[in-house]
Amino acid sequence: MRLKLAGLCLFLLGMTTLNVSAQTLFQYGKHKVSKKEFVAALEKNRTVEGEITEQEVNDYLELYALFKMRLQNGYDTKINEEQSFKEEYNTYKNQLVNSFVYDRAIEERLLKEAIQRSKEERQFAHILLPISKPQDSAEVAKQIHNIYQDIQSGKISFEDAARKYSKDQGSASKGGRVGYIGPVTVVYDVENIVYQTSKGEVSKPFHSPFGIHLVKVLDVRPASGEVQVAQILISKSEGKPLAENVLEQLTQGADFSELVTMYSKDAFSVENGGILEPFGVGRMQEDFENAAFSLKKPGDLSGIVETEYGFHILKLITKHAPVKGEELETVLKAEIQKDGRSRTVRNQMLDEILSNYQYQPHETNLNQFRGGFIKGTSNEFELSNYTTNDNVLFQLNKQSYTVADFMTHVYEKTNGRIFGSRLNFFNQMYKGFTEQLVLDLETQRLQKSNAEFQELLNEYEQGMVIFNVMEKNVWGKSNQDVEMLQAYYNQHKNNYKFGPGFEGVVYTGEQKQYLVELKNMLEAGSDFQKALNTIDAARGIVKFKRDIGKFDYADYPNIGIANLSSGQFSEIFPDEDEHFKMIYVSKHYNDIETLAFDEVKGRVSVDYQKSIEEEWNKILKATYPLKVKKRVLKSIY
Repeated sequence: MRLKLAGLCLFLLGMTTLNVSAQTLFQYGKHKVSKKEFVAALEKNRTVEGEITEQEVNDYLELYALFKMRLQNGYDTKINEEQSFKEEYNTYKNQLVNSFVYDRAIEERLLKEAIQRSKEERQFAHILLPISKPQDSAEVAKQIHNIYQDIQSGKISFEDAARKYSKDQGSASKGGRVGYIGPVTVVYDVENIVYQTSKGEVSKPFHSPFGIHLVKVLDVRPASGEVQVAQILISKSEGKPLAENVLEQLTQGADFSELVTMYSKDAFSVENGGILEPFGVGRMQEDFENAAFSLKKPGDLSGIVETEYGFHILKLITKHAPVKGEELETVLKAEIQKDGRSRTVRNQMLDEILSNYQYQPHETNLNQFRGGFIKGTSNEFELSNYTTNDNVLFQLNKQSYTVADFMTHVYEKTNGRIFGSRLNFFNQMYKGFTEQLVLDLETQRLQKSNAEFQELLNEYEQGMVIFNVMEKNVWGKSNQDVEMLQAYYNQHKNNYKFGPGFEGVVYTGEQKQYLVELKNMLEAGSDFQKALNTIDAARGIVKFKRDIGKFDYADYPNIGIANLSSGQFSEIFPDEDEHFKMIYVSKHYNDIETLAFDEVKGRVSVDYQKSIEEEWNKILKATYPLKVKKRVLKSIY
């Protein structure tokens, strides 16, 4: 269904509901279509440029009038009132509301924030205490709070505290120093605190997926852009003396790329002369990054840079200034989409929307009910135990929601089953309940005031109506009626003639040389799959198309197929699609023959469906007689 519906929706994108009180162009039955609506649809669906022609208008009028008849037939037969229709429509509506309320706003907010942050880079240090088990959370929080208090009171410096307490092995020995970062280079929780903390200041403890942190901002500087370098990597086992020897050779004029081939252990860059992709701050280890950005002119060499991977020698390829404008937006959008920060912002936005709708929890009732619920031990609950509980949990948009309302929602989602710990279950269900109420309120707002939302929702509904009415009157009939398909074939056998022609295989390939290889292997006795695997192994994936069946000689004129012996291949020849073909003939047919039903079942099915559709179109045109105002029509072209 989705594929067919997608195609129908492309057509519907050109259809806009407009004021039918405007100048009427045509009428189908008792329903009118304005010139304004028709022209808007025509212009959106045009595939050619230039002035609109009479032929173009007449052709589109026929299509559009038939579309409107099919759509009206769907509404007249109440297809949109069927339960399955309503369920799919509501699913799409919820997705669309989510897109308008959250997705678009989240992307806009994150992009604006990242653009602002991209103007500068921040160097920071941190102290990390991981939480290995959930039950350890309180103890870890207490420990890092004490560390924070000691730093603030001057009992210990941040750097010494990092060396003593931090569990980040990469930075602890350096006093917690991580290096410079820009936007979307570290997890969002850390980035936020780094950009919200002033230079020289220490943040309060905060959580990230890695544990609980303290952050100190060491420096703030303008954005550096990107740098591209080539490298020679000497492994730790080979030792620093070898790296020093290689550097000496370079200073004496040795070719960098040749030494890359001889010595470098970086498998990802050795085939490319050691050249790495351009990178900005926060993407590499600090020492490597600092060495790369310190190079001034293309061709400059670094000293030996030691990291956990080994000993690096860098050569500057080029430097790029910070990107701006549309290019910056494109880069940041791509990075944001790969990042998990949208979940954090979504929760923030939900809180904001709840506030806008005057969300007021009844703390006493809420805490009392939550406390009682989490004391239970069963993994199920009976809804009847809660349906008369009218204690108010919260108010939203000046409406009260009770325990009964909440538990009814929970039961509809879980059928009375409780998953995981009762506390987590309660919190998740409560958040889901308030979020659903917010979406319902936002749906009402969008349907009243947002023209784009209304149009998209209307287009999808009409696409569903068209799909369902076509499935009912055309597609379903042609697919299910096997006996009628056979009967149609018997009545139209003359349409399925064959010959003079041949039975065999038509091979198609994008490049002639690969077809030559394939032909040689097939003529030597290899089967097709084995030959294909051999060619792929040597060349990478090579695309061939293979059509097996019966073909008329007339389909391939000027090739001399009729002169080929059975079991023989034709020469390779170009086709009209700028590809290449060769033909294998297994049998010739000199006479005209009627193809068997099984041989042309696919063609028969297409023809039968077309005939059903034509008959249905006749019924529609009789049900909704078309009346066109010729004068108005002529004013369009």
